[in-house]
Amino acid sequence: MAKLERLKKLPWSTLLQGGALARNRWRELSAKDRRRIAELLRRSRGLPGNLTVKERSELRKLFGKIDLKAAGRDLLAGKSKPRKRR
Repeated sequence: MAKLERLKKLPWSTLLQGGALARNRWRELSAKDRRRIAELLRRSRGLPGNLTVKERSELRKLFGKIDLKAAGRDLLAGKSKPRKRR
């Protein structure tokens, strides 16, 4: 199954939750860290090989501050909350 087809089958609420969670995690970073990540990503043009070893290490360190494991847990926890009936 193509990635786009799988994406179309995801519930929109899950996608919106994921987007909001990513935005919140991004905002938790300092302005300096956000600027540096953006600079490194532009410089790499999406290819880690375009960065030096030192820059790749720095990017990994900066993404580590986002704590993607906790973000995943938060997303799953939000998904498993029981819905309130009216």
